[in-house]
Amino acid sequence: MHVHQHMRDLASFVAWTRDKLAPILPKKECAELLTRVRELDPPSGPPLFPEDLNMEDILKLFKLEPEGVDEWVLPDGELRPIPISLETILEGFDTGIHDEAWAKCRVILVLMSCIRNEQLRQALDVPSQNSSISTDLLHNLAHVTLEEPPVGVFNTSMSVPIRLALADGMLHPLIYKFEKRSLITTADYALWYGDEEDAATSLVVTLSKRGQKAWEAQIRCLAYIATIHSKNMQARKKNSTVHGIATDGSKFYFLRINDFSEFAVSEKFVWDSSDKAEIVSHICLILREAMDSTPTTTPTASPSPSPASQRKDLSSGFQLREN
Repeated sequence: MHVHQHMRDLASFVAWTRDKLAPILPKKECAELLTRVRELDPPSGPPLFPEDLNMEDILKLFKLEPEGVDEWVLPDGELRPIPISLETILEGFDTGIHDEAWAKCRVILVLMSCIRNEQLRQALDVPSQNSSISTDLLHNLAHVTLEEPPVGVFNTSMSVPIRLALADGMLHPLIYKFEKRSLITTADYALWYGDEEDAATSLVVTLSKRGQKAWEAQIRCLAYIATIHSKNMQARKKNSTVHGIATDGSKFYFLRINDFSEFAVSEKFVWDSSDKAEIVSHICLILREAMDSTPTTTPTASPSPSPASQRKDLSSGFQLREN
């Protein structure tokens, strides 16, 4: 085992010993214990940013394992055509300068289109709860690209909104190279399903900064979703899977950390090629999985065997996708 891992394990054990013994020891012995712990406590270092790390660093810091799934293949029947309204808007929009502002606008348009279509499909999937949708209307819309919702579809109690918002910055304390550090992570957009106070984030989007390539946004995206996943696991959320998208508006990489703390990243998808339907389909599938697994909130899990005991045999190496 690497010496850094030994130090992290030692620091964790010292902290655990302090928290367990201090409340039950006599006053004198407790004071002596806390004095010894302070002597062993690693010094505090400056804030840590994703740009200071590589993918391997983040995987080790958050105890993530490669999932071993390199191919992101859509299930049968999940490849969808691009909504006509989205194609029309983007055709005129794409004539402008392709800078960072352009990338943000394109990504927002794609996300909003996917959200609208998935919320409509959710409404159509449960007609018995929605008397405003007729059987004839369901039949006519069953196999077409959804563009505009029928009147009244969203005025029902069953429709819980998918929320899209600017992502908040997060801080995660950790031990890095013998020092206590605070990892500061940022992302551009976050989507979640259900009540804002209770629901777990389902999808995080990070855009490459000026002068960066799309694949370089993967590190920032991984650090952010790893922080969310860690907080979900600590809170014993039943659904701790988090997805991410790293993009420059043209090239898209999909990232995922599942309930077993396994990480996977897709190959490159290029919007301006034949991949655009796959990009939209993957986003819609992520949103649907979030809706299916989170009816209103993300419930707390009951005690269960350690995820590590259910893990598959995994490879050890991992690298950024640059192809």
